[in-house]
Amino acid sequence: MANSADIKWPPFPSAAEILHQPATEDDIAAGRAAFVIRDGTGQLVGSAVRMGMPRLGFHKQGRTRRVGVAVQVEVANGQCVVGVKHVDGTFTMCSQPEFESASRFLVFHRQSGFGIDEAEQALATGRGKRLKRARRGEVLAVRWKKGPVLFIRHARGDLVAQEVALLRNVGNHAEELAKCDALFEVSFLDLEAVLDESISLLDVQWTLADALPRGFEYLEWNRTLTAITAESH
Repeated sequence: MANSADIKWPPFPSAAEILHQPATEDDIAAGRAAFVIRDGTGQLVGSAVRMGMPRLGFHKQGRTRRVGVAVQVEVANGQCVVGVKHVDGTFTMCSQPEFESASRFLVFHRQSGFGIDEAEQALATGRGKRLKRARRGEVLAVRWKKGPVLFIRHARGDLVAQEVALLRNVGNHAEELAKCDALFEVSFLDLEAVLDESISLLDVQWTLADALPRGFEYLEWNRTLTAITAESH
């Protein structure tokens, strides 16, 4: 197991903390949101964007890139506003171009009984057993020796439908992809470092592919969507 203290854990929200509606002052007080958009009469005018998994990434300001998680996205008056939560618990409110999503890949599947606990066990006993692992809540972190950290999360239900909708124009698997009711997201802050080291990425990919008899893998950095089948293992 990896030492959890050596990992800079992003502030990924729990499933209960994810906003599916415009934020209110109660959400700000609870640490779930960065802003509230009301008009002059006090009415909420922001419209929550269905963005799928809250995204790991960077708030960009000049040459500065600050790590955070986009936990809130709303549109008001034609403008998209992003609320980014940082490791120290502070928030940044920015425009969409000022937030840069980190690289990630997604594994869609229909085996709803296979979640983050099962993925952790599979990595501990299969090809991924040479990776160091650490766990914080529903987030699993893995790395090869002192290489880049990969963060693994699992989701079911509406978040999966949102991610599927974002891929409606990618590949020719729309009908089968829409049948998936669960997904794994594997995200990391430095694509070049992960591809250069490659061991951790390949071990996670193959472990999930071996554990899931059918599904789809989407590599976001090159927009490649491929089917996972028994024959492809």
